[in-house]
Amino acid sequence: MSTHTGKVSLYIPCRNAEKHLEKTLRSVFSQTHPLLEVIAVDDGSEDRTGEILESYGVRVVRHQEPMGITRARNTALHHARGEFLASVDADVVLEPDWLEKIMTNFSEGFVGGVGGRIVERNVDSLVGRWILAHRNPDKGETKLVPPALPTTAVVYRRKTLLEIGGFNDDKRYDHSDLDASMRAVMIGYRLVYEPEATCYHYFQGDIRRLFDGMWRFKKDAYVNCGLFVNPFGLRRKVEINLGEFYQMLMDDFGAGRRTIMPLDIIGALRHSLMDIRLYCRLHPDHIRGLEGDTFGALKLGLRYILEQKEAVSGPLAADILREIWDISVDSAREGALSESAGGNGNVGLSGFLRARFPRADLERVSEWLTMFLGFLNSFPDEIWESMNRPAEQAGRSMTDQG
Repeated sequence: MSTHTGKVSLYIPCRNAEKHLEKTLRSVFSQTHPLLEVIAVDDGSEDRTGEILESYGVRVVRHQEPMGITRARNTALHHARGEFLASVDADVVLEPDWLEKIMTNFSEGFVGGVGGRIVERNVDSLVGRWILAHRNPDKGETKLVPPALPTTAVVYRRKTLLEIGGFNDDKRYDHSDLDASMRAVMIGYRLVYEPEATCYHYFQGDIRRLFDGMWRFKKDAYVNCGLFVNPFGLRRKVEINLGEFYQMLMDDFGAGRRTIMPLDIIGALRHSLMDIRLYCRLHPDHIRGLEGDTFGALKLGLRYILEQKEAVSGPLAADILREIWDISVDSAREGALSESAGGNGNVGLSGFLRARFPRADLERVSEWLTMFLGFLNSFPDEIWESMNRPAEQAGRSMTDQG
């Protein structure tokens, strides 16, 4: 099949992207398929991003202050002049024939968007190894008609994006790329996954960015399913979190991936705490306006459980807590939450919480903590031993390794 000769505008959304930006730009300007223009949307960067862009002579559109990735994509759509609009993230490196391989799929007018193979390169870090095990973006060597395409590296017909009104900038939605794909399919366009078009992704974030991004990706679907309407749905959502990450933990244990197993616990707890925070914000009346106290009691109770549980070593507990501790509804209570939960003799969990949070909805807190404790207690002793050893040997935060 021949390559489509339509003119292509390529854009790179950027915010504080200096780490990999030069590699991205070199790969863009090495494409074998001609480009009409290269646009960079600088979303209020404060590092050397602007300087690097100027050195490559790309067309730069700047947001004076950060407006978010969705607004950056719509800015590019507004300024682009090509028939096709290629999007490449600032932490992606393209093979020279990436665009050429992509464009062979646009000979049919009903094809609205095409994406290629994404190979994760940051596989030496702890986070990178977890991504490779559980979130590998590589979809393999078979051409597919997928339901959606990531905007990591993708090409759309510009008219397709215009017909769906661009990317959804409603702040209630966190993954406008998935939403745009689905809307394009709904109005009759086909999407294509082209495995011969290869690019390489360099994940730049830490553990928090990894799990927070995963949570946002699925959040809207669960909201639309009604799981945040009442406490029964919220409980089901937490059960889903714990079940998903428990299976990941067991898979990692079976495959001998011992060093990434603590991340499975962190993901389960972080997603659950973020769900509870969202629910508290959506329904403050359901917890009698005490969301700060209730959420704080939950977090402090979780700390108490981890520090009292014999199977959890001090270093492992510290690593787990460090990666979930900054999720809070009431930031004014951060000082109280930083107190150690230990050193309280034989004080039970209920008494410990009542002493610090006399007004909190402790009945609901107790229910949630029971679920967390059941999750932790479900792990065989050999799993705890496997996680404790590397934590004690490392003596540092898992974030430092990611």
